[in-house]
Amino acid sequence: MWSPVRRRALVGLVAAVCAAAVWAPPAQAASAKKSGSEIPSVGQLQVVNLPPTTTKPDRNAKTPGKPFLGANAKGLAKAKGHAKKADESAPSSTRGPLAGIFNGTNQPGVTAADEGFCCTPPDPTGAIGPNNYVEFINTTIAVFNRSLTQLSSQDMATFVAAPSGTNVSDPQVQWDPRAGRWFYAGIAFASHKNYLVYGWSKTADPNNLSSGWCHFAAFTGNQLADYPKLGHDDNFVLLAANLYDDTTGDYVFTTAAIWAQPKPPAGNLTTCVANGLTAFADPQHRLLNADGTSAFTPIPVNIADASPVGYIVAGHSPVAPLPSDPTGPQTNVMLWHTTLQGGQPHLFADGDLTVGSFDVPLSAPQPGGGPPIDTLDARLTQAVGHADPDAAGSEAIWTQHAIDGPGGRSVVRWYEILGATGAVRQQGTVQSAADFLWNASISPSIAGNDAAVFYNRGSATQLVAAAAQSRTSATPVSTLNAGELVLATSSDVDVDFSCSSPYGPPCRWGDYSGASPDPINAGVVWGTTQLDGQSFFGFPQWVTQNFAVTTSGTPPPPPIPCTGVTWNAPSPASPQAPGTQITFSGTATGCPHAVYQFWVQPPGGAWTILQAYGASSTATWNTAGQATGTYIFDIWAKQSGSTASWEAHISPNPTYTLQTGA
Repeated sequence: MWSPVRRRALVGLVAAVCAAAVWAPPAQAASAKKSGSEIPSVGQLQVVNLPPTTTKPDRNAKTPGKPFLGANAKGLAKAKGHAKKADESAPSSTRGPLAGIFNGTNQPGVTAADEGFCCTPPDPTGAIGPNNYVEFINTTIAVFNRSLTQLSSQDMATFVAAPSGTNVSDPQVQWDPRAGRWFYAGIAFASHKNYLVYGWSKTADPNNLSSGWCHFAAFTGNQLADYPKLGHDDNFVLLAANLYDDTTGDYVFTTAAIWAQPKPPAGNLTTCVANGLTAFADPQHRLLNADGTSAFTPIPVNIADASPVGYIVAGHSPVAPLPSDPTGPQTNVMLWHTTLQGGQPHLFADGDLTVGSFDVPLSAPQPGGGPPIDTLDARLTQAVGHADPDAAGSEAIWTQHAIDGPGGRSVVRWYEILGATGAVRQQGTVQSAADFLWNASISPSIAGNDAAVFYNRGSATQLVAAAAQSRTSATPVSTLNAGELVLATSSDVDVDFSCSSPYGPPCRWGDYSGASPDPINAGVVWGTTQLDGQSFFGFPQWVTQNFAVTTSGTPPPPPIPCTGVTWNAPSPASPQAPGTQITFSGTATGCPHAVYQFWVQPPGGAWTILQAYGASSTATWNTAGQATGTYIFDIWAKQSGSTASWEAHISPNPTYTLQTGA
């Protein structure tokens, strides 16, 4: 979220309205789930295609931006002042194995120094894919290999092709194993000129930040879509945010909102089209909790496996978003779900789920008695979903928030919610007898019945640390394995200019962190969080840390290599006339998560790549303009994440003939 400091993005925009296109979702993606009260759509937003830009925005150190936007500023300040000891109802931790670092993967990420000390906080998040880790913060997107060696990076405003004269903020990024591509979201904004920006990679490879992604913007006018969140299911990219009216410059909360964007077709993309961004709330049609109060900070779930149903969760706000809403401790989390019906997205309200009482936490003190650090306002900040075999295979939603705890200290409350029934299967607390905990994130691994929780921990005697705890299938319900894994520790107290008037106290922090399941290795969760480097005359001093953690402390076995790949009959069959579109496919054996690369050799010519490595086992050959003759093909296959050029290929090579009159 934009803090007291962000930068102005001065990049060009050619606002070309996307051409109309018919989106035809696969029949098997439709969902039978129709429970809950349906929330009618309020229409579709106009989406523009943002062309790539090479213009880097002007950036000045310590540039002020918009403040943290809570439900309401006075209510939040009052709640922080009245935070007190809360009843502790969650079970205590039990003895068990520590979480462990996976394959030595725990390295510093992007820092404030990398971008000229311009902005705070960094809003750090990240996601792991088959071959890469992508870190996305308010100033930068950076692509790493699985050893966390940086391969490429780009300024955020340049990457999202931000409309001219706008600032950018609140980045989100996710890997979708079903689509075999990456998704991102954020906001671009200026007074009365606000956009929800989002897009996706053209292939499974995120490295080409200049031209390997599609970029879109939905104009929201005077409504700033603050704290945007990203999720997905088999059918839709889901977006959600809190809307604030900037007409008077005071950012007045109007409603939370949810949008559903049809996912692009599978396979490598050569064009960028986004149609049908359906809205389910606006200031005239407010998004409500089941009890009629205002919904606040809805979080679409990052679903890491197959699910034709999408989910969104939101904690009831202890700070009243509108004067008609209640203030004080809350005991509910709201659940919605989306389905595909009649070729269109439908949103259903599933109801308020009862959880333990929670309230706004106190800000975290720092050594030396300086200004405290912001622990936010008890909102949920992220959610990850995966089927849980310990819950009969039900799609489970893991989410968390920092809340008030015993002794006035902030603690992290986490939940496992079963989407189909709305049951709160688990509810636990991460806490310290001496320190404050905040800025957390949680994710299961692809095993589905384990999880890792990441968080910051600090106090008047403890510099802020990044730490993790975990649980496995054998851990008692609603508990974590005892023993904390410390990932890194800050080198100084936070004294950047967000700590002082007119921007603070408290010092800005977060506003969130990231956690995502390794798509290859069961029992491994990756994350990104914030720490502080050395202070420097009030300039932003944040640093980020990227890491991978095993939930059991025992590293998983190495990936299994592919032992073979077979060539499937092409469609249509050979021969065909030039101009025909041909579909090829292959099937790898021996490896659970294969990636494929397709090759073609024209008559008398050299081998060229028809389709680069990706999760898709099919490739399309457009023969328009191709010469007649017999073409030779090959498919390379390897286990996702393998460093080999290939592990299996087609031998002997198959052929396909183009001939006139075929």
